[in-house]
Amino acid sequence: ATHRVGFDMRYIRLILGVVGGCAAVVLVAVVMFEFLRAAWPAYAAAEPLKAYSLDMLLARLAIGVISGLSAGGVATLVAGDRGRAAVLVGAVFLAISLRPHLVTGWSDYPVWYHVVYLSYIIPVAYLGGYLTRSVTERLLGRQIARRAPGRKPTRGPDQSNLL
Repeated sequence: ATHRVGFDMRYIRLILGVVGGCAAVVLVAVVMFEFLRAAWPAYAAAEPLKAYSLDMLLARLAIGVISGLSAGGVATLVAGDRGRAAVLVGAVFLAISLRPHLVTGWSDYPVWYHVVYLSYIIPVAYLGGYLTRSVTERLLGRQIARRAPGRKPTRGPDQSNLL
């Protein structure tokens, strides 16, 4: 068996995918929250005191979903994988969100809000990657993920041996 020395390009793409996904989630969230403040004066007035109505909390959760879908999609496109980068982006944002939600901001929001937000981060990021991959593959008529160099398909066209 031959042993390759050096850093595999897949890992570089994975890292770039995670970084791209992180940038996407921040960019999308910032733009959407700015739009929300401009379009909904009551939200802008409630934000400094975190005195949100149910509609406002649901709007915040919706922005989180859209941001997470975007992050997973960008991560998957950049990494060219089958969902690993999207899950990693979700895991990064879950780790980042734990302290603000469970320690510093626990009393700012209802418990259900924390539970919903923290529970959907990883699945939504994965869904964004999955949807992006599916649409891209249909549009391009090819698979995003490639087989590793030197590997032959062992199970036919079912894609189970793809990265």
